[in-house]
Amino acid sequence: VSSTYLRGGKEITKRFRKARATVIESKVQDVFGGAFMYQQVVLADDNTKDVSNVEYNHSIALDTYEKIYHDLFYALFKPSPPVEDLIQQKLRLGNLTPAEYASSHHRAFYSVNDQKHKVRPKVQRNMAINAVNCASAMRPGGPVYFASDSQISVEAVKKYSQDNNLSIITFPETEELLHIDKTPDWESRNASDFYPTFVDLLLMANGRCQSYGKGGFGRFAALLSIESSCVVSHHQYSCSNWTAAGETPHVVAKK
Repeated sequence: VSSTYLRGGKEITKRFRKARATVIESKVQDVFGGAFMYQQVVLADDNTKDVSNVEYNHSIALDTYEKIYHDLFYALFKPSPPVEDLIQQKLRLGNLTPAEYASSHHRAFYSVNDQKHKVRPKVQRNMAINAVNCASAMRPGGPVYFASDSQISVEAVKKYSQDNNLSIITFPETEELLHIDKTPDWESRNASDFYPTFVDLLLMANGRCQSYGKGGFGRFAALLSIESSCVVSHHQYSCSNWTAAGETPHVVAKK
């Protein structure tokens, strides 16, 4: 049990040392990438490292954390060679230069992964197009890289790009990307089956600005990006048109 990163972990550790106990390992997901725990460590008393009196302030914690997360992550992690090869291959195919494009992600099946039929194709298409339009508001004219867990969304954006001669990059897959938590047979899968998910994440992270919707996948890419403050939640805003170079973006908060 980590006494640094688990809230109350220090007291839990003491109890384990004094008594026989069964330790249960668990996973905690945090769409803000650990901003809460980071603030605890930074603001804890220097002498006692006591975090019990640290009052969490989301805006302060996230703002501070965003400034260091990009460098922190890449100091500790790097893509495995096969994943890095796929990333470089797609950058070349899409003629994308890191930090010189916007990224857009649409999570079509958030919380309904086992009931995908409930999300109508028309809704998927409309949300996907809104997502790339919002991305263009941050980088007028594009290019915009688009990723999604829905092939309907990817194909809709591809057609939207072709019909309107827009600079939108998509890489349709033969199958929808796998979600480790939502894939029943994930333990029997090859590691390479999950490569496309990591490639999408890191391709988005290579963009300067992020347009993301529900879930933490797009938000995580924003944390990893070089300019984490350049973001828009397309789930909360309506971007009715693509913003061309030199045009004024038209972004309206959804009611």
